[in-house]
Amino acid sequence: MRHIAIKPQLRAVPFMVMFLSMIGGFGHSQTVTPFYNFTNQNGSGFPQDVALIQGRDSNLYGMSYGSPDGSIFKLSTSRVFTNLFAFSFTDGCCPGEGLTLASDGNFYGGTSGGGIDQNGVFFKMTASGVFTAIHYFTGGTDGSHPFTPPVEASDGSLYAVAQSVVYKYVPSSGSFSTILSVQQWGRRCAFNPGL
Repeated sequence: MRHIAIKPQLRAVPFMVMFLSMIGGFGHSQTVTPFYNFTNQNGSGFPQDVALIQGRDSNLYGMSYGSPDGSIFKLSTSRVFTNLFAFSFTDGCCPGEGLTLASDGNFYGGTSGGGIDQNGVFFKMTASGVFTAIHYFTGGTDGSHPFTPPVEASDGSLYAVAQSVVYKYVPSSGSFSTILSVQQWGRRCAFNPGL
């Protein structure tokens, strides 16, 4: 069997061809048109770091920092804004990066502040805006300040991170639990990057 040595300069050729073909379309001008301008009226303010999610009804759902403790909104594809829920500090404040639409048809998310102990709230909301606080974080072994939306696993459970913990919620039973604590590793650490 004979081995052929490829010169280093030739190894880069296929990569460069692939790279140049990928960026070929980037040279054309693109037009970006705002879809909706948030005006800070009726809860439509400060949608920073928010990912929109499309509901089963084809509307877009998200959260913002407006109204003054934050809100959950719906935005139709025809650009009609509806404020579905306005947080008051006791049911949460400073909502996180987005919502998760679970297979049960409800939206789930967290607020990084507010709640009974001011450590955040994990909640669910229907598409019509019925809000239910599921868990008020205490800042103890259950963690605090959830920010990222949960991920629904194949077992139907929702998993997410809050400061220092990974938590699990089972919609079918209503069970909320902490499944991993960074404190178990001998140090307290603020990790909030999502799953």
